Amino acid sequence: MEWKIVQCDYIAEHEGKNKVVNNVHWEVVKTDGEYMGRSYGSVAIPIDDLSSFVEFDSLNEEAVIAWAKKQLGDEQVEAHEGSVTDQINEQKNPTKGSGVPW
Repeated sequence: MEWKIVQCDYIAEHEGKNKVVNNVHWEVVKTDGEYMGRSYGSVAIPIDDLSSFVEFDSLNEEAVIAWAKKQLGDEQVEAHEGSVTDQINEQKNPTKGSGVPW
């Protein structure tokens, strides 16, 4: 399971700080052979306490992933990862389909 940050939205200036990240777009992806599952979303990042502010240009993906997961909470993180796994399982062992018989 791989978490990635697709984009960070920021406020140009807030409380004397520049480029304050207030929203993170993320995706979680898993590949199993020829099968792939993906979940995508965004989550607001609180900006009411900037005591541990990190300059935008000094941010790294690992830290921002941690922010996103913290805001999502364990239950939602597990749900998104479970959805990705379910997508792969459905591809491996389909339970539904569509098409025409001709």
